[in-house]
Amino acid sequence: MEIKSQHNDNDERIEEPRFQLCQGDVFNRVMRLLWLSDEEYQPRPFCQFIALLLITWIPVAILAQSSGLFLNEDKRLAFVFDYAAYGQFFLAMPALLFAQRLIGLSIKYASGRMLYFGYRGENDEENIKSILRRPTPVFEIVPEVVLFLIGYASTMGWIFGEIHNESFTWHAPTGIVGDQTLSLAGIYAAFVAVPIFQYIYLRWIWKVIFWIRVLWVFSRTELKLLPLHPDGTGGLGFLVRVQSTFGIFIFAIGVTVAATIGYKLTIENADPYVFAVWAPILAFAFLAPLAFLLPLGLFSRKLFVAKQEALEYFSRKISECGYCSESVSEKDLSGETYSLEYYEKRFLKVSSMKVFPFDFKSFFQLFGSAVASFLLPLLPFVIELVSWFFDSGS
Repeated sequence: MEIKSQHNDNDERIEEPRFQLCQGDVFNRVMRLLWLSDEEYQPRPFCQFIALLLITWIPVAILAQSSGLFLNEDKRLAFVFDYAAYGQFFLAMPALLFAQRLIGLSIKYASGRMLYFGYRGENDEENIKSILRRPTPVFEIVPEVVLFLIGYASTMGWIFGEIHNESFTWHAPTGIVGDQTLSLAGIYAAFVAVPIFQYIYLRWIWKVIFWIRVLWVFSRTELKLLPLHPDGTGGLGFLVRVQSTFGIFIFAIGVTVAATIGYKLTIENADPYVFAVWAPILAFAFLAPLAFLLPLGLFSRKLFVAKQEALEYFSRKISECGYCSESVSEKDLSGETYSLEYYEKRFLKVSSMKVFPFDFKSFFQLFGSAVASFLLPLLPFVIELVSWFFDSGS
């Protein structure tokens, strides 16, 4: 495939690249066998969510009902009051599935811009094409298997804590304290439902790491940055827009953590005023957006150099024109005539160029996703807190 520079005025369109973050990966190829991805292995998020719900949360609920653990006077023994499960399977899981479309299409567009970006280095275009080329089946399957095993291992660690803690829950409602016995619902959750959720969660962490690697390779090339580009970041504004779409991933992470905190506050009666409870929430709200914006700093050095070179060029032109009256103009090599005012406007335009590809709109999108992820799962606790306030007032 012939790669053309994005600066060629004769290019009327950009051929779509074949690369997508999720389309055609192992997960969606398996989903295709179940008619949960289309012919091109594009995910069908809603269908995938319903199918996964049918093999995760719903069987656990049925087993809990058959064991008398769906409703119980002791909320810790009632599956229906497990807010952590709601957060994981009804908020985080669909968010991660719909992220395949949202983030996938955004990165597909960005990869096209990368392929057609202007490069100075001889091998830069080939390096970009190489990193965006889909790996061989072996190199695709191995990470997926490893992620599934890690998901199982982490689930076993969690369930070990459930059967050796100091309280009974619907996971392990019988036995002696410190050595409880798993219920049927607890067994299914430990060996089927939770590992599936963990795999979907870890799969996205792997994809985020891969995308950061793509950004790193892209930042190592000799880019032909445009200091006068309208986006104010030398033509890299499309990367900022891509990073803002990861807000849905931030939401999925936050809602999982917040749902667990909400369960501990409302069911296990943990002290809500302990610093250890709220510190992770505040830290996540600010650090999660930064985690997806900081990789853009990989381009800061190149943007700084391009800005300084452009400022030096236009400053020199202004000085050359300044020796004459403002009405005198000069001609460049192509015969075009430029006045002093022309160079002054461009000098000011370059002066406003950002050396860090960032905008507050993207930050607040990511920040809003982080905040929303905690507001929804903690809503039961907020309602109880408000009720307690009015009851105490009366």
